[in-house]
This record gives sequence, C-alpha cells and structure tokens, in this order.
Amino acid sequence: MLDQKAAAAIGARIPGDGELIGLRPNALVLDVAGRLTGQVVLVTPAPGGLLLTVRVRDVGLIQAIGPVDRVVAIGDTVGLRLDPAATATVPASEDGPRAAGLSKAEMARRPVIVG
Repeated sequence: MLDQKAAAAIGARIPGDGELIGLRPNALVLDVAGRLTGQVVLVTPAPGGLLLTVRVRDVGLIQAIGPVDRVVAIGDTVGLRLDPAATATVPASEDGPRAAGLSKAEMARRPVIVG
C-alpha cells in the first residue's frame, strides 16, 4: 500500500486523507524508456513473463512485471512505467484492510504492494 510520498514517487494518484493506493502486481511494467527506476532484488519466471521484486527510492520493495524474453538480473537498475488502471484507492486504517470492514474475499480482490 502506498502513502502520499510513495504514490508521488511512482507517479500514481496521490491518496487523500484516510486513503492509500494499492497496486496490482502488474501495475509496474519494465520499460527501458520508463522515467521511474529501481534495482532488481528478485526475478521469478511466471506464466507469460517475469515477476520482479524491485527496490524503488522513497517506496521500498515493490512488484513489477516484464516480458519473458527480457534479460534481467539481480542488481540491475531497470526502467519502469506505471499502468494507472492497475491501481486502486483503498481506505487506510491503523489495523489494515480488515479493520476497514473488508471481508477476506474483498481483500483477495484488492491490489497489494510488497514493501
């Protein structure tokens, strides 16, 4: 989940008071022309492509995706672009989404960020 500072760092919509921005794993996509950069800490082959864990300044660890034919190694600095359609505004609470009244099924459909 992204607070205002982290959302601004990746170019996402800035959440309002009492809100956070959630990201689906496909919200950040490898893109050599991407204005956002991060350092790869994990590369995992996945159906249809690569699933990456990337360290982004002012955000921390975050997931991204890339094409299966892209060569990416741990330690590489990569360009990323944000797909705004893979983001969502969620209510913030001290105890997380369950305290906001979301069911387990609703939480499973919500975007999540590693960080």
